[in-house]
Amino acid sequence: MKNKILSISGQFINILFLLLINRFFYQEFGLFFLGLYNAAIILTQFILIFSDLGISASLTNQISKYKSTDKTYTIQLAQSGFLISIILFLLFIIIIRITFNTDYIFSLIGINNYDDLIIIYYLIIGMLIAIPRNQIGSIIMGYNLPHIWSYLNLFSTIINSLGLLTTLMLQYNNNIIGYVYITTNIFSLMIFILYVGLNLDRKILLPFFHYKSFKRIINFSFKIYLGSLISFFSSFIDRILVFSLISINYLGIYSIVHNISQKIEIIGSSVATTIFPELSSNVNKSNRLFTSNVKEWLDFTNFISFNLGIFIFFISEYIYYFIFSEFPTYEIRNLFLLVIIAYIIKSACNLIIWVISSINKPEIQIYYGLINSLSYILIVILFFSNLDITILASSFLLSNFISLMFLVISLNINLKDEKILGIFINFVVYFVSSLIFILILYFVVNLFIRNIYQSLFIYSSYFVSLLFIFFKTNLLINYKNNQIIKFILQKIC
Repeated sequence: MKNKILSISGQFINILFLLLINRFFYQEFGLFFLGLYNAAIILTQFILIFSDLGISASLTNQISKYKSTDKTYTIQLAQSGFLISIILFLLFIIIIRITFNTDYIFSLIGINNYDDLIIIYYLIIGMLIAIPRNQIGSIIMGYNLPHIWSYLNLFSTIINSLGLLTTLMLQYNNNIIGYVYITTNIFSLMIFILYVGLNLDRKILLPFFHYKSFKRIINFSFKIYLGSLISFFSSFIDRILVFSLISINYLGIYSIVHNISQKIEIIGSSVATTIFPELSSNVNKSNRLFTSNVKEWLDFTNFISFNLGIFIFFISEYIYYFIFSEFPTYEIRNLFLLVIIAYIIKSACNLIIWVISSINKPEIQIYYGLINSLSYILIVILFFSNLDITILASSFLLSNFISLMFLVISLNINLKDEKILGIFINFVVYFVSSLIFILILYFVVNLFIRNIYQSLFIYSSYFVSLLFIFFKTNLLINYKNNQIIKFILQKIC
């Protein structure tokens, strides 16, 4: 229980640092650099997925299954994964070094200030340290220690962000900023390694390739890998198009909209990450219990993601003001709305993908990524003559809705339980009813309040109403058996 809450809480702490860093970059270096920084993040995330080879998920899956019955196999598998991550980390460091030493990067992006490139270079190097760190984290998850994984990730986020923010605020030169960021990332990696060495098995930290052991996960990891690559493009294709077809300045703004809205997705992702080892090890024990747990987590994820989305939408204008020192335009407010709804849908998609993967069907990630990407591309092509940032966001929303329909049908077929469809039908009814209620609140409040606090007052009224309905009506019956809800109620009641 605490594992899920800790994982979700860590993600919210992460966004606080993210907002502070974006604010500093915008105020110190301007909108172009902010766009450049977000482009670097997209590049780094692609490298992390590309270099993972699907091994992280495979390690977690296999270690959770065989840690008690085949200890030699799990250690050999962990050693192989760790060695591959080190090799790929060093390889990409060399590639990035060579790339940034050529004039091509200047002409491609249009950089005029060499100092900007130096900062971006160091930031990418620091972020790439996550390659071996993620492999160590997947080993920890395989030993069913998601709370430790959450603690270590939270520590990494805090130490890396504090180091970067401190150097930015003290206005050190670019080299110092880069060295500090790389040092804090190395330190966080060493903490991961230290935990494994002291609490699991030191043999894991002896990087060695065992072909026979590694061969057993190739089929599973390849499907995960291919699915992850396709999912990356389906998730970032709109931002890639903003960068290549519209403007790098717009990428900075559009990425802020995504980065804020994307935190809705952490509900489904955090739940999926922490229950994946549990589902993988229990899938053959009881089909009824497995299905019951899946429905419970889906119900919880839908409910929390939707209400988190509403909260983010109403505070988004204040967050935008915090970064850019001005309130968003009507167009940007629409962007927030479209992207937020898309991430509410993606939150459910993330959970469903890992549920189906846990029953040894990792190819679902490939199908999901293909459907998401192809539907997005078709929609963009259809409106290409009038392509703008709103069309890209609308396409992102529609492609995610189509993907959700596919995943719900797939989950229903695999679990052979028609009640899965009922969960989403009930959610749609709740979704529409809540939106109608919010619209009524908006028109009522708009009659009396027309200032910068209007959004906060509307959301406060909605939240109070939600609490009243939740605790005073039968709505609580739908959620009171959920493990997280039980834990929260025990703490506040």
